[in-house]
Amino acid sequence: MSGLTLTEKIVSLHLASDSPPARQGDFVLIRPRRILTHDNTSAVIPKFHALFDSRDAAAIHDPTQPVLALDHDIQNHTPENLGRYAAIERFARAHALEFHRAGSGIGHQLMLERGHVLPGSLIVASDSHANAYGALGALGAPVVRTDAAAIWATGHTWWHIPPVINIRLINALAPGVTGKDIILTLCARFPRDAENAAVEFTGDGLHTLSVSDRIAIANMTTEWGAIACVMQPDDAVDSYLTARGLYPDTWADAPRRADHDAHYAHTIDLDLSTIEPTITGPNRTDLTTPARTLAAQRIPIDAAYLLSCVNARLPDLEEAARILRNRRVHPRVRFSIAAASADIQREAEARGIWQTLLASGATPLPSGCGPCIGLGEGTLKPGQTAISATNRNFPGRMGDRSAQVYLASPAIVAASAIAGYITTPALLLEEANHHSDTQVTEKDAEPREVKTHPRDTKTPGETRRSSQDVELMPAITPTPPRTSALSATSVVSSRPRAIILPEPDISTDAIYAGRHTYRSDMTPAEMASVLFENLDPADTPAITPHIRAGDIILAGRNFGRGSSREQAATALKHRGIAAVIAVSVNATYLRNAINNGLLVLECPELNDILPAIADLCAEAHMTGEHPHPRLGPNAQLDLESSTLTLHAHATSSPHAPITLPLRPLAPFMHALLNSGGVEPWTRATLHHARRTDRVHSNPSPSSGQAPDTPHSPLSPAASCSSA
Repeated sequence: MSGLTLTEKIVSLHLASDSPPARQGDFVLIRPRRILTHDNTSAVIPKFHALFDSRDAAAIHDPTQPVLALDHDIQNHTPENLGRYAAIERFARAHALEFHRAGSGIGHQLMLERGHVLPGSLIVASDSHANAYGALGALGAPVVRTDAAAIWATGHTWWHIPPVINIRLINALAPGVTGKDIILTLCARFPRDAENAAVEFTGDGLHTLSVSDRIAIANMTTEWGAIACVMQPDDAVDSYLTARGLYPDTWADAPRRADHDAHYAHTIDLDLSTIEPTITGPNRTDLTTPARTLAAQRIPIDAAYLLSCVNARLPDLEEAARILRNRRVHPRVRFSIAAASADIQREAEARGIWQTLLASGATPLPSGCGPCIGLGEGTLKPGQTAISATNRNFPGRMGDRSAQVYLASPAIVAASAIAGYITTPALLLEEANHHSDTQVTEKDAEPREVKTHPRDTKTPGETRRSSQDVELMPAITPTPPRTSALSATSVVSSRPRAIILPEPDISTDAIYAGRHTYRSDMTPAEMASVLFENLDPADTPAITPHIRAGDIILAGRNFGRGSSREQAATALKHRGIAAVIAVSVNATYLRNAINNGLLVLECPELNDILPAIADLCAEAHMTGEHPHPRLGPNAQLDLESSTLTLHAHATSSPHAPITLPLRPLAPFMHALLNSGGVEPWTRATLHHARRTDRVHSNPSPSSGQAPDTPHSPLSPAASCSSA
């Protein structure tokens, strides 16, 4: 058998029970070293309490595991939000947990700079950017809120070890090129290679990068599609940790590299010397343009952002200050800045960096997420254009869905804030030296050309549809559904309608908008009513009012990418969606769905026919046969045979149904769904532990043995099988 990757080595050290070394494809029970929750702690707490019955006090299994940091909605000073924050702090104090108040910084940065992340450790967070921890030689991976409650209560949760990809970096970056440019390049050159994989960064080129650059790369592997990240640690990592008062012997025995004969799903070689300053967008992370090329278009901007967990550390602020020194932000541009942590801001103030940024006209915001997630001051208004050093530019992510957002390095963001249009530091200096009189002073002073992908079939800012030629299906007209059980393990009706979502990469922002994420007062019905607000343009009728209980969603590739927000799965359940069937599903979204009992399946063959179905549904809507262009054919789901049958027919005559094979659920996931999700599993695990403890403390007089107790399929006593 081949050796182990670094990912497999780290997972093997964090198994919840004695097991053979973990391998790619295995389902395992993991015991993470740390688990971060942020504002979503307010949703985890009631889940945690619900795991315990009235006879037992709710107790944290291992108080050293949880870290609580308030960072998302910190500009919200309403009594309701302040009350939530106070309740979280009381909970942390009651259980002696690590807690960081609002304004301390973004949770991921605090994890990195406060010693919670060490080489060789498995660190998770109830947030999709947990990949950032990979920069320090840990394995960073996201979990979801339900997992967080389970980890608090039992110390462990389940994980499906993904395929592992080796990203081998060679040579070194040219001056002026940054880690942000590396990850933007990877997103564009290899848009699907890291999808639902763990990425390991190796190679001599890695050791030429600063720790700050590594954090930026690891952070945005999430946008690249990776489900976990680890970088080989080296002396630079050791120095970073030692400077923070940590002792090297703490991680001296940690694994630092893969075995020489480790098996990788595949390897990507990236020559760092070929990378140049890069800009991504608008509103897509896989559409990049050399900065010098896009700058030639002089695209006017309304806003610029230097904040978030990807690019707001001291080197980023220092580089922006160097460009802004003795210059002013363009009067039309709002330039919002926020340090990744309060400690970083204090250091920037001590060095005069922060004062330089403020003197240029930048608008300071508290250390937290803010506009990056569309919360607080500085969010985008309809029709505005922005350039940002954040990590996501999905439509609607940072404000109104019609806004256009480009991503770039802090230096490009700072130069653009001065110019009033997208530019680079070099071009800014060149124009200043030549006293250029061609600067744009009004946003509409010249037409703007928006770069589009050569295979685009949608307008700029919309998700790209596959251009693959497909065989057209007959016209589709829905028939009334019947309600009957498919099998003992299924709750879907036999003839639901299909809701057609053919676009690839539909994000959780499109499914459940970020502005609702921290509204804890929303009822299930209210959550169901705001589904898909960011899916279609404002002038398109919403699909949500047409969705009825029992319907099935048919979706494109990588459904549910982006944020790990749980409501993107639970709101579908509240709406009555019986199942989601997609060409492929983002691994974190799948985790959320399975943990909450929502059936999600993959059907790669949908890729060949879904665009044609969508086109015919749109045509049927145009002729008045369908009330909405996303309403599709009747569908029948058979879990026993793992097939999906679409009952499509024309108005005048019926046509043969189309049957597609589904990827069957792994037995592990099937058992979890049958148990009702992670919460019932955790309750069963705790109940079993309590019974065992009681019997051991008061054994039966007749046998002295504990009675047989059925194991949950996910209990540590049960085996974890591979897919």
